[in-house]
Amino acid sequence: MLANIYTFIVTQTNDSHSIQEDTIRQQSKLIINELAADLADQVRNPMQTVKGFMQFLLDEPKFHQYKQVILTEFEKMEDSLHSFLLTTKPAYPRKEKLSLANLLVETTTSLKEDADKNKVTISLIIDALPELKADKIQMKRVFSNFIMNGIDASKDVNGQVKVHCYTASVNKICIAISDNGKGIPLNELNKVGKPLYTSKDEGYGLGISIASDMIKAHQGELFIETHSSGTTIFIYLPLEHK
Repeated sequence: MLANIYTFIVTQTNDSHSIQEDTIRQQSKLIINELAADLADQVRNPMQTVKGFMQFLLDEPKFHQYKQVILTEFEKMEDSLHSFLLTTKPAYPRKEKLSLANLLVETTTSLKEDADKNKVTISLIIDALPELKADKIQMKRVFSNFIMNGIDASKDVNGQVKVHCYTASVNKICIAISDNGKGIPLNELNKVGKPLYTSKDEGYGLGISIASDMIKAHQGELFIETHSSGTTIFIYLPLEHK
């Protein structure tokens, strides 16, 4: 018997119910913005001061063995804070011509260590593609977020994360990111993309929300297809023809 397959549209708001959901989502983000701004004032500056003093102290030979570990942990804190602060800024992309193939290779390569650590294999299939106009930093963040979600979802089942990039139509490119995890429970599917919602033990529940905003800012669309043997994320980005 075929498994039930559920598809959820994250970025479209075409009916009154979706518009109401989007309004609630935006109100939630306003509250988060205030929290994030306050967090920035209270954490970022003292953290930079402490990091500066630690770098000075760690130059002592007796501390060299601890230097990389401590600085790496500081970088993790800075990354977490940066992710949180992204919610306070409009996701206006700085578009440039880029090779999506090169960007995906770069992104998957940077995540290989995390994949290996969790015994997950990442495979990448890239069809012949035209150049895309997009914000490289934002798109890398979007792809990294969904690939890491796939790694996390499939790490206990001999995990596989597949990334397939292809031309979906004359006007669109599709990036499909799939995993062989357990899928998203139906009662949680409509919460995906809402700020502060997460099924993980760690994190703020902002990853998909931020990614969704970035995709919207590129006039793109985000679809999630899930079933009991995995989830596939479909990211559609428009091609800009002269």
